[in-house]
Amino acid sequence: MLVNKSMFPIQAGYSVISKMNEQLGKLQLQLGTGQKASSLAEMGGDRTNSLSLRARLTKLTAYAENMTTVNMRLSFLDQSFTTLGKLKSEARTSATAGSYGENNLVMVNLQKMSQDRLALVIDSLNANVGGRYLMGGNVTDRPPVASYNSIMEGTGGLAGYKQTVSERNRADMGAPTTLASIGVPKITATGNRVDFNAAGFEQAGYSIVSISSTTGSVRTTEPDHSSPPADVSATFTSQPAPGDSITVTYRKPDGTTASKTLVADTDFPIGVDADATAANFATALGTTMGALDGPKLGRLTVGAAGDTVTVGDITGPFGYKLASVTTTSSTIAVGTNLGSPSTVSVGFPSQPRAGDEVTIGLTMPDGTSQLVTLTATTDVAGPGQFQIGATPAETADNFSRGLQAKLGSTSETALKAASTYAAADDFFSTDGIPRRVDGTPPETATALRDGAADTVVWYTGQLTGDARQSATAQIDDVTFAGYGVRANEQGLTELMRTLAAMSYEGYPTEDPTSKGRFDAMVERQMQNLSASTAAQDGSVESIALELGVVKSSIGNTTSRNTAYTHQLETMLTDVETVSMEETSMSLLALKTRLEASYQVTASVSQLSLVNYLK
Repeated sequence: MLVNKSMFPIQAGYSVISKMNEQLGKLQLQLGTGQKASSLAEMGGDRTNSLSLRARLTKLTAYAENMTTVNMRLSFLDQSFTTLGKLKSEARTSATAGSYGENNLVMVNLQKMSQDRLALVIDSLNANVGGRYLMGGNVTDRPPVASYNSIMEGTGGLAGYKQTVSERNRADMGAPTTLASIGVPKITATGNRVDFNAAGFEQAGYSIVSISSTTGSVRTTEPDHSSPPADVSATFTSQPAPGDSITVTYRKPDGTTASKTLVADTDFPIGVDADATAANFATALGTTMGALDGPKLGRLTVGAAGDTVTVGDITGPFGYKLASVTTTSSTIAVGTNLGSPSTVSVGFPSQPRAGDEVTIGLTMPDGTSQLVTLTATTDVAGPGQFQIGATPAETADNFSRGLQAKLGSTSETALKAASTYAAADDFFSTDGIPRRVDGTPPETATALRDGAADTVVWYTGQLTGDARQSATAQIDDVTFAGYGVRANEQGLTELMRTLAAMSYEGYPTEDPTSKGRFDAMVERQMQNLSASTAAQDGSVESIALELGVVKSSIGNTTSRNTAYTHQLETMLTDVETVSMEETSMSLLALKTRLEASYQVTASVSQLSLVNYLK
């Protein structure tokens, strides 16, 4: 039988001390790192809580990074829309109809100011952050809007807005008539005297500047502009010699001056006597002046038959469209046949009274309305008037001539403005397809065509879909922040259209139509950019508001997630970290116990029967 040297169970004592040593090392590690465990395996039951809390914190960190990125992009968008809102407001208030400025400075400079604003709008729509373009919807790798020069001038063989608007103007205004087609001018020969009745001539926008002759055989009378109409005459006191000439100088509706010279025995025959020569000259002068361009009727036809005048429009999108006809006279009969095409009639079964009015309602190419009113007068008819003739048929003829003259002046102002805006609607389409006049020459065209193949496409970003949802970021478990913007949204497109139209039209002071065109253009600008448009979907203001709501939502979510993160971090701290004070106390207590255990174990290990007997 074996007898141990010692009576004390040494092995058991060592085992306890070993465990205490392990505990001491663990406490020292915890004190050094602040962590309860160095691996998941050591965490025991807290392992699941730790993993769950850390996964949640990782998600919150990702959400926070998303919100930081979106907030940065929203800040850039906010700057862009602040600029766009300012430009819209400036354009709306920069000019009003009838306010041309001192020395016409506002009118003359409006085109250049509009060009500068359009260039700034394009720059704002092409805003980017770190190479990411913000206003092309989900297309972020390229500028969504073409450059200013490309849009206005065209590029690479593709037509720009200027070319398309020129074509549209021609298609809407139509080919000019001739003065002869509307019965102008009235030139008569009485004996050896030729009289040029300037009333109809002036009503059509022309005026006589002077009449002169190279021979003493013809006596001329200069026009008296102080008492319109400024008639002139030429009296053949004797026969002119071959090569003698008579020159009539006149001012055209566009304000420029031109002249017609008729040479004896070349342009008009020398007759058997002065009376015959005067008759020949009257015929030649009537043919020459009658061939001058008459008013542009906006694709309407106007014709008088007996005592009735009939006006008709054309099928297709161009020119005036007849909408109504009314009269203040009980002696004038009006009628309508509205369709495609439409006609209206104005009849004079009996003579009207001075002051009676006829008003024709027109729909313009851009969808706006225009009223053309003619007033009966017993005097020489001026702009917007028709003279009551000796018979109803003569009155109808005068009405036809007055209406065509009025339509011509309206075409050069209101119709041209409407056409320019209509061209902007066609070019700056929201579906990405520019539309152009189909046919050559444009004056005879009756339809629009798809111009994508030969026309600059102004917007190349995402075309359709919810604009805000074209760029999204997840900011919590169930919330996605939509902050996308498309430059082809309705309000932004309308701003582009308006400024492009205003950038196209110039207003030279020498052009007599400038003020009328300025008024018509400015009225449309004010309407298109009015404060009431702020409530429309896709307006500059509504987009800015929607982005502001997103920014506010992100701010609220950031605050909420930050508080939640602090709670989770506190919970994770409780799971994974130790209290340094408690750990220090436990370490000291264990150290004391371990030292005591060492001493006791050392002493007890010396116990034996021999030592005991000693």
